[in-house]
Amino acid sequence: MTSVGGYTYCWSGRNDGHHLQGVAIVISNRLQPSVVEVTPVDERIMVLRLKLSFGFMSLIGVYAPTDVCILDVKEMFYAKLASVADRCPRQDIRIILGDFHAVSGCDRAGYEMSVCPHGSGADASTQNTIGVRPRAI
Repeated sequence: MTSVGGYTYCWSGRNDGHHLQGVAIVISNRLQPSVVEVTPVDERIMVLRLKLSFGFMSLIGVYAPTDVCILDVKEMFYAKLASVADRCPRQDIRIILGDFHAVSGCDRAGYEMSVCPHGSGADASTQNTIGVRPRAI
């Protein structure tokens, strides 16, 4: 963890000198006393657990494989993400956030509360679309 300008940067990534991949969660230094645990999983997933006044929150930061990655890489990423989310305590509020390299298109059916009416990226040829892997946590 590194603190700069009133914020703490928690990072998980490669340690081989290559500046590729990696995921970070940035929090205000005012929240630093609430941080219970930071768990770097790999260069694509990390978990930051916070103690709140009403319980705990697990923030799962992700950097998903791009659409051009082979299918096996993407499937392994989503399987690991599901496993990480399942390991978070059941009573925690779990929030998955980050870069999914996804487009939402303009079809909002089932996502009216999270996708604006204009959507993003009208390219229907991408496999990384919101809703491809729906899963309740």
